[in-house]
Amino acid sequence: MYYTRWYFNLILKHIGQVIYYSSFIFLIPLIISIILKEPTSYILSYMLSFLVALVVGLLFYRLIPKNDYIQLSGVHYLVILCGVWLIFCALTTLPYYIFGYSFIDSFFDTMSLLTTTGTTTLPGSVNVISWHIWRALLSWIGGIGIVFIAFYGLLNANVFSSKKMIKAEGRDKMNAGYKGTITTLWIIYIVLTIVGILLLLLCGMDLLNSITYTASAISTTGHDMPNNSYIFNSNIQLVIAFIILLGCTSFVTHYSAYKQKNPLAYFKEPQFISMLLMIVVCFLVFYLPIHSTYTWQSILGLIVGAMGGGFISFSPTQILSLAPLLFLLLVLLMFVGGCKGSTAGGITQSRFLLLNKSIIWHIKETRLPDLSNISKRYAGEVVDDDDIKLLYSFIASYVFFIIIGVIVLTAYNYPLNTSIFEVVSTQGNVGVPIGVTSHTMPLVPKIMLILNMWIGRLEVIPIFGLIGMLFQKTKMT
Repeated sequence: MYYTRWYFNLILKHIGQVIYYSSFIFLIPLIISIILKEPTSYILSYMLSFLVALVVGLLFYRLIPKNDYIQLSGVHYLVILCGVWLIFCALTTLPYYIFGYSFIDSFFDTMSLLTTTGTTTLPGSVNVISWHIWRALLSWIGGIGIVFIAFYGLLNANVFSSKKMIKAEGRDKMNAGYKGTITTLWIIYIVLTIVGILLLLLCGMDLLNSITYTASAISTTGHDMPNNSYIFNSNIQLVIAFIILLGCTSFVTHYSAYKQKNPLAYFKEPQFISMLLMIVVCFLVFYLPIHSTYTWQSILGLIVGAMGGGFISFSPTQILSLAPLLFLLLVLLMFVGGCKGSTAGGITQSRFLLLNKSIIWHIKETRLPDLSNISKRYAGEVVDDDDIKLLYSFIASYVFFIIIGVIVLTAYNYPLNTSIFEVVSTQGNVGVPIGVTSHTMPLVPKIMLILNMWIGRLEVIPIFGLIGMLFQKTKMT
């Protein structure tokens, strides 16, 4: 006889703990709605959402008994990560129902916001302040890594669990302790958000839009705003591009610059240099053929937006009318994304640099005698063959899910070029619009793009952990 030893009860208990803590964010739109004296139905929807999330969290967290004799492994926390994303996304759809949205469109939107993708299938946006704040809040929380870094680590006394959560979420330890890492992440994120709000206010933007634009830009979401006309203002385009660049930069790099009290610390980070070089080179390649049609601010916004932010002033028709080379460069930017440890998606600059280095190392090794070897170092650390194999496996898996997404879209008669662009943009959590995602999209492509967003944000590996949980069996003793 066989059984799967995955400790489902403890997995659900941990998921419940995160949901319980995260349920309190529903109070923010509730309080705003009460202060602004919005219709009672809105207030009740936020209150009901809070109560449902709180009860679901408590049921798992409090009713499942604790077992101090069992210590969950890293793969268990990857499974917990997958579970919380799905359950939390489902719970955050509750306020959508008061506005008459369907579950699939609501789930698509919340997954898009929490994964910092920014695309939506909602048929239209409502002009309610608390609603805009709620969506901006979801994108802002998603940027820092939903509730794992924020709520779980700060409120959980189990340092080992916090450590596992941070690793599962893909964050790097910044100082001596994981508690300190969590606190530092929050401080950096809040400070950068405040800076963004102040810069947009100085550009003449009103407070509501300054908050929502900044929350969306620093989290590299780029979802629709209460007033989308702002993205056509040249000064605001530059500020938004700057805020997105801050979000695309590793939080470890931000921390290093702060710790050293030296802005030049940014230029000691290979990822940051690589990202800037890609932006500069692509900007020049784009600027030369299209500068007579578009302003340089719009072109820069397109480049930075494609790297992770999503905020651009180009329409889908204008993107499709670009020369094939420029179109492919946009796809490459979305595929690579921002720095590892940032709010951006894609395979990350770190993996892109290591991929290029591994190719160079392989070329050098083919020229050396059989018993010779070369020094393989990246970012000050030794890289062994297992690291390179893991890199290739990740990229191959990442591309595999892109291919699946493209196959699904083309099966529903979407053109190949727009299907590739849409899937890469979605899985890279970029959300640059190309005219594919809409309310009228069939159900299956919607579900596929939801999976692409989820896979891209979790960076593939937790998905395999979840698959392993379902199929791996151990012999009963």
